[in-house]
Amino acid sequence: MSELLKPGDAKGVKKNWQMPGNPCYQPEKLKCIFAYDELYSFIGQVEYAALEEVVEILISAGLAPKEIREKLNEQTAGILKGVVSSEVDRYEREVSKKDILAYVQIAQAQLPLELRPYLHILLTSYDTIDTANAYKFQKAYDKVIFPSLKKLVNDLIILAEEYKAQIQIGRIHGQHALPITIGFWLATIINRIIFCWKKLEESSLLLVGKISGTTGAYNAYVGLGLAKHKSPEDFEAAVLRRLGLRAAPISTQIVPPEPLAYFLFDVVLLSGALAQFANDCRHLMRTEIAEIQEECISGSVTSASAAFRQDPIVFKNILDAFKKNKSEFHKVIETIISEHQGDLSGSTLMRDFPTIIINLQTQIDSLLHENKDGRSLISRLKI
Repeated sequence: MSELLKPGDAKGVKKNWQMPGNPCYQPEKLKCIFAYDELYSFIGQVEYAALEEVVEILISAGLAPKEIREKLNEQTAGILKGVVSSEVDRYEREVSKKDILAYVQIAQAQLPLELRPYLHILLTSYDTIDTANAYKFQKAYDKVIFPSLKKLVNDLIILAEEYKAQIQIGRIHGQHALPITIGFWLATIINRIIFCWKKLEESSLLLVGKISGTTGAYNAYVGLGLAKHKSPEDFEAAVLRRLGLRAAPISTQIVPPEPLAYFLFDVVLLSGALAQFANDCRHLMRTEIAEIQEECISGSVTSASAAFRQDPIVFKNILDAFKKNKSEFHKVIETIISEHQGDLSGSTLMRDFPTIIINLQTQIDSLLHENKDGRSLISRLKI
């Protein structure tokens, strides 16, 4: 697959790059994945992967001319990826009354005539939506979260090494206990971050998609008599392989909710490990302790009435991001149960799931924020 576009790269199209959540906290690196007008880019990539396999199976079954294979190219893929959410939403309101139907009709109008009949056949809406969500979250982890965590953990290890022999007061119940070192304290934080990171890595590999139709029983595929040319399970696996995903062992109208729930739960746990570090630092910045100090930015004033005070703004925000993530995860739990083979009662809630990833990346970015010398906040902490 092609590299992810960055904001501003769209060809002559002014896109809405707003992501879910507070507009004040919008990590630039995630905008090419979760921005409003990028929502259908991933739908388009699923549709193109399915279109390629649909064309091949229909040609082999004698139900489509071989010549249409030539129409499957980068230009076609670009058309399907390039449909923006603003246009889909307008069309849905005014014409189709359904989101994926709006997308399909807008995309069909731009495709070569020969390909138009084959777009989205054999699929139901949530074949593309659930698969696109899994693909999107996996990309967010691989392309953004993973490299950011690698840099963060490296900076923390360097800091721990630098202060490994620096004596620190140990505290239990907020009171003095046996002594430790700064390096030991940081090692406990690093250990928790790495544990959560490993779990997140594992759960990212368990994200699944589906191309199994309305109730998950491959009815359209079997009904067209295609099973004698290729099994429906093999067809589904072939589509998802193009996206680097595995198929759910069995699905209904939707994928089983557990793989994505586990992935997002691991994001929340990692968010909590970062909040632990922030909470420690926030207390260690108290006037009567003063063991930690954020770098003072020239010209900044934290209090109109007490200009001498340096507030733990970064650490407060990191802690608050975790509190937001705890609340956001409640929405994930609400989508665990659906009626029979699917009722989509949680579909609106699912649109907020990216907020959990966005909050985590905001925490990481805060700790990695570089000064004009290219040094991260972690490396600039005064101890």
